[in-house]
Amino acid sequence: MTGAEASGRPTRVVVVDDHPDVLRAVVELLATSGMVVEATVSTVAEGYSAVLRTRPDVAVVNRSLPNGEGLELCRRLHADAPEVVLVVHSAERGEDRVTRAREAGAAEYVVKTASGRNLVAAIRRHSPER
Repeated sequence: MTGAEASGRPTRVVVVDDHPDVLRAVVELLATSGMVVEATVSTVAEGYSAVLRTRPDVAVVNRSLPNGEGLELCRRLHADAPEVVLVVHSAERGEDRVTRAREAGAAEYVVKTASGRNLVAAIRRHSPER
């Protein structure tokens, strides 16, 4: 249970991913897990604006986006919205990728899987107390 859920309020999430099928699957997964998706967007600029506008508990950011690097978005969000927990969600594996994500301010690096259980667990682990 996240801090937000413990307070009686569902965890609020923004999802940044340029793959429509992934966005749909993540939204469904999070909704069935009791979370509220505040926004789904597909670019670095939209992700930055959505997070600053909604100030969610967690932002799930795809590592590779069409108009920029998801890690650059993480760097900017970590500087400008440090209260938002950042979870990088990627199809790419490797310890070097995890290290770079953490250096960019991400609390977690989750490899995309069919079930999505790891993503839900990461959000629950790092959702801040509210």
